[in-house]
Amino acid sequence: MDVYDKTVLIVDDEPRIIELVKLQLQQAGFKPENLHVASGAQECVEKLSSGLKADLVILDIMMPGKDGYWAIGAIKTMAGLEKVRVIFYTAMPEDEVRRSCMLYGADGYVLKGSDGKNLADKAADLLK
Repeated sequence: MDVYDKTVLIVDDEPRIIELVKLQLQQAGFKPENLHVASGAQECVEKLSSGLKADLVILDIMMPGKDGYWAIGAIKTMAGLEKVRVIFYTAMPEDEVRRSCMLYGADGYVLKGSDGKNLADKAADLLK
């Protein structure tokens, strides 16, 4: 299966960020029908536990209520999700998010505000 046919779940509490990420991924070749969204950590976990078979989760860390750290903790302990890759997509300082990746088991990170090609490239690399 081509990496651009894989299923991606985009999680962010800001609708404009979700739309921007979807656009960046579509421009890179990801199929729109395989791009799913959640407006927060709770919704992310609910979608995955309800049967959404995501190959990759692009996860904001700083969200109201339950945050990205809570979501990745839940993802990493859910049966059947052992192979789901997670990218932190955040505005946090780089040194802090790098430590968070190691601590929480994220597969990588991209800083918000960086070139959108970085996110699409990181997603494609992780899905190979």
